[in-house]
Amino acid sequence: MATIVRAARRPVETALRAKLESSLAPAHLEVVNESHQHAVPAGSETHFKVVVVSEHFEGLSLIQRHRLVHEAVREEMAAQVHALSIHARTPRQWADDPTVDRSPPCLGGSKHDRHGAGKPSPAN
Repeated sequence: MATIVRAARRPVETALRAKLESSLAPAHLEVVNESHQHAVPAGSETHFKVVVVSEHFEGLSLIQRHRLVHEAVREEMAAQVHALSIHARTPRQWADDPTVDRSPPCLGGSKHDRHGAGKPSPAN
């Protein structure tokens, strides 16, 4: 029942999770909605961090790993997801270091930006 309720409330997160599980058979998967850290309406699903640990990444470069993740979630990236932070590791890498850095604060288009996104601040 809890999964059904979560899916109804978080359809993008649920879709990301399902597609990554299906395509990469991860040993570990985290899908974190970080939208609340950005200038978007409450309840948005636009900014995510994924931590994917999969044997599919063995022997692949970082960019190849990211391409696999993007391919798995391309529909969501094209329609709903504005930003995706990817941490793609092999099981050995994860066993050696299971930590993930915190995401940096949002610097662009912030609700705290009084001058508008991309515009320089006036000189004092």
